[in-house]
Amino acid sequence: MANKKDQEQSLEIQATAPEFYTNAVMIFVSAFEVELQNQLVDSQKNVKGAINIHMSPQTAWTLAKELNRQMDNYEKAYGPISLPADIKKRYD
Repeated sequence: MANKKDQEQSLEIQATAPEFYTNAVMIFVSAFEVELQNQLVDSQKNVKGAINIHMSPQTAWTLAKELNRQMDNYEKAYGPISLPADIKKRYD
């Protein structure tokens, strides 16, 4: 019988993993999946690139909680994030 250490799997992250900047994220939800469609949109509203991330609802829930925690820490360190009034109104 293998011990616990033998059963643990290590996660290796390649240094060459692609990076992608997004300034627009659309979220789609179904009963079994959450999709984040990340886009880079220029000033003329042309999409310059996109990447879709699919995850389970459980992973999305955990991600949302961790993002909220990290953003709270950010605002404690650097102050409130400035947003246009129409965007801020959606979340107040």
